[in-house]
Amino acid sequence: MSPELTRRTFISTTAAISTILLAGCNARVPHIGFSGDVESNIELIGRRVPEAPERAKVIPLSDSRIPDESLIRETVKSAIDESPAHAGVKKSEKKALQSTLDSLPKHTNSNEPAESGWYIEHQKSVVHVSKYILD
Repeated sequence: MSPELTRRTFISTTAAISTILLAGCNARVPHIGFSGDVESNIELIGRRVPEAPERAKVIPLSDSRIPDESLIRETVKSAIDESPAHAGVKKSEKKALQSTLDSLPKHTNSNEPAESGWYIEHQKSVVHVSKYILD
């Protein structure tokens, strides 16, 4: 077999194998953490912002509607340290998190969808919290 034919065979084989291996990368595969809890398809993202939009209601992190052991608290505190902060939501936390978010005032701006979400203040910083559904 000539070196040129060997090189072409190698390249085509490598391309075919790569395509097959990467084809499944877009599928959502449940992640199982150390606790054995399965991740849901929801992610919270916290971004530190200079200020909230004009009509947005800013909620203090100490608000009694936000439980002490809440993923919202973790996300806000992480975003203050290093923005943006991403937090995967476990299936076991999904209902409680949604209930908490439903109890808080959400800012919605159809002209600027990126501004929609919850604005939470902690340590004189404002963090925009948004919920994303991953597919």
